[in-house]
Amino acid sequence: MAGHQAQAGGTLYILTGPARPGPARPGPARPGPGLASCRRRPLSSNVRPRTPNVRSSKAVGTPMPDLAIAFAELRKILAPYADMLAATRDDDQELYLDTLHIQKNKKPLFFGAVQIKKSYVSFHLMPVYLKPELLGSASPELKARMQGKSCFNFSAPEPEVFKELSLLVKAGYASYKEQGFVQ
Repeated sequence: MAGHQAQAGGTLYILTGPARPGPARPGPARPGPGLASCRRRPLSSNVRPRTPNVRSSKAVGTPMPDLAIAFAELRKILAPYADMLAATRDDDQELYLDTLHIQKNKKPLFFGAVQIKKSYVSFHLMPVYLKPELLGSASPELKARMQGKSCFNFSAPEPEVFKELSLLVKAGYASYKEQGFVQ
């Protein structure tokens, strides 16, 4: 059967030699031994090429307005602790705070961070991971923002939840102080 076609990896092969002998298999035709020649051409596609969405924050390189406001507000919660802790990174995309306490692995103990991501702002608070009872009095609204054990995600400013988060950071710092991780 000369002139059969096979498709593999997004390429259409037009084969001009004998096909593999034997019964027909389901799926695309596979070339057999003793092919005379093989011509290769790319498959045509009816899919439009992807164009960047101009409304997307990633297309312009700046965060969406709500994310920038949420980041600024969450950064204000952690910023007062930067003087008492070690700010590993402090820029317009992230504030990352470590304690001066060195762990057994010879790395500083993480305290907290606020980071702006593609579609949300994440707020990490390690004292909550080490002492989960700090979340005992947390509101359902704050718990709904939890992602994992010590991370809270926000896509817009939430003043009431931010106030509660501020109190949680204060309690977390006091917990670290009680455990001897900070002065």
